Order: sequence, then C-alpha cells, then structure tokens
Amino acid sequence: MKAKKKFLRPGAMNLSGLKKKWRKPRGKHAKIRLSRNGHGLIPKVGYGTGIKEKGLINGLLPVNVYSIKDIEALDKSSIGIIGSNVGKRKKEEIVKKAVEFNIKLLNIKDAKLFLKKVEEEKAEKKKYKSKKEEEKKEKVEEKKKKESKEDTEIKEKEEKRKILEKGL
Repeated sequence: MKAKKKFLRPGAMNLSGLKKKWRKPRGKHAKIRLSRNGHGLIPKVGYGTGIKEKGLINGLLPVNVYSIKDIEALDKSSIGIIGSNVGKRKKEEIVKKAVEFNIKLLNIKDAKLFLKKVEEEKAEKKKYKSKKEEEKKEKVEEKKKKESKEDTEIKEKEEKRKILEKGL
C-alpha cells in the first residue's frame, strides 16, 4: 500500500483564512505550479490509489444490504451497508444476522447497542399501546353507564306516563 500524500492549498499553512483544501495554483510565478523543490506537491497521475485498494473501505469490499439473504451471501472480506430505504423491523433482523455471522456493518457503529435501543423502544411502545387500550375501555364503560342511566330514566318516564294514562 502506497503512502498517501497530503496536497495542501498554496499558502494554507501560513494564512489562517485559507482552508487546507486543494486548489490548483494558477499564478504566473507560482512556485508550486512550476514544481519547484521544497514548495509542495501537485496531484499527478502517479499518486493515485493502487488497483488492489481501489473502492475498498478499511480494506473490505462494501456491499449494499437490503435483506437477510444479502447478509447470508456476505463473507469475511466484505463489509455491509444497510440501504436507506430499509425499515426498522427489517433493519433489526439484518443486524441480528450480522451479529450472528460476525459481519461488520458500516452504517451501524455498535450492533449490540442498536439492538438494545430497539428493544427498549419496543417495550415503550407496548406500554403506550396498553395505556391507550385501557383508556379506550374506560371511555366505552363510561358511555355504557351513561347510556344505561339514560335508558333507565327513559323507562321510568314511560312507566309514569302509562300509569298516568291508565288513571285518566
């Protein structure tokens, strides 16, 4: 593996206002453009990454993962990247499989921590759902009580009316 050279913008090390991002020198008397010794390097063809390392991330081949089948197809020389359009449920399954097969995932820093968070969120959601259901049940019972009270009042009124009608 070749040593990676740093190409700085001319004057970036002396002037704080200039970012340390490469800009091609275009000046008439620019020493870097003229490739004078001791004035810094210009990016050239020979400084490129070697063919063996091209496209690798940390020495591993990146592979997009969208399902569990994709994880099962990976080997030790590749690293998984979970697709952005994968949902939370499927992502959880993929991470579990990756932990099981000991495969690295690029966009998940700590798989075990991720799984723990997901479990906590599930438990929280379950509690919230059960609370909502209890509240609904209570509302329904209150309505039934109100309806039963109203029904009994209506029945009593009808009985009184019938008694009055018989009396007349």
